[in-house]
Amino acid sequence: MRFIKNIGPATIIAAAFIGPGTVSVCALAGFRHGLTLLWVMLIAMFMTIFLQELAARLAILHQKDLTELMQTNLSSNIWLKGLVVILVFLPSFLVMPLMKQET
Repeated sequence: MRFIKNIGPATIIAAAFIGPGTVSVCALAGFRHGLTLLWVMLIAMFMTIFLQELAARLAILHQKDLTELMQTNLSSNIWLKGLVVILVFLPSFLVMPLMKQET
C-alpha cells in the first residue's frame, strides 16, 4: 500500500494520456522484437523532449498556449492549415500498412 501512495497522480495521468491501446501495442512490439527496437524508443524520447520544450518556449514567449497561437497565426491561410492537418495525420496512415503486415 505504501508503494501506491508514492506513485502519485502523475502516473494515473500518464496512463490515461497514453491509453491502453498504446500500452498493448508497445507490449506486443517488445514481445515480438525484444530489445532490437530500443533505438526507436530513444529517438522518439529525445524528439518528444525537443518538441515539448519548443512548445513551452513559444507559450512563455507569447503568453498563449499552442492552440491559441495556431488559431491566431493560421486563421487566414487555408493552405497552411491543410499542411498542418496532413503533417499530423500522415504518419498514422503510413504506419497502418506496416501494422497489417505484422499480424
